Amino acid sequence: MLAYINHGNVYRDTEQLDRAAADYGEAARIAPTDARGWRNRGMIRLFQGDNKGGLADYDKALQYDPADVYSWNNRGQAKLRLGDKKGAAADFRKALELQPDLQSAKGALARLGGAR
Repeated sequence: MLAYINHGNVYRDTEQLDRAAADYGEAARIAPTDARGWRNRGMIRLFQGDNKGGLADYDKALQYDPADVYSWNNRGQAKLRLGDKKGAAADFRKALELQPDLQSAKGALARLGGAR
């Protein structure tokens, strides 16, 4: 499983996003309860503009690792892109609860005006 994560990271770093997504997806298939495959593929999907796919992957990642601040933050980004401002704000607030100095979540929440 880690081999797929590592290969995916190389592909991500060289901007071969389809290959990265495939390797992260394989990691998630092999170890479905390990949040890393889901989280990493979610990031790639957001990079590719697949906000619904990214959201689904972050849902899975958070199911298995509810303390992952970056999954909360990135899921908020996916929700924001899909027009769910309340859901996005809730995710950004959760990210800030876990890591109060996370600037990307602070900035996003400020731009939303703390949407409720």
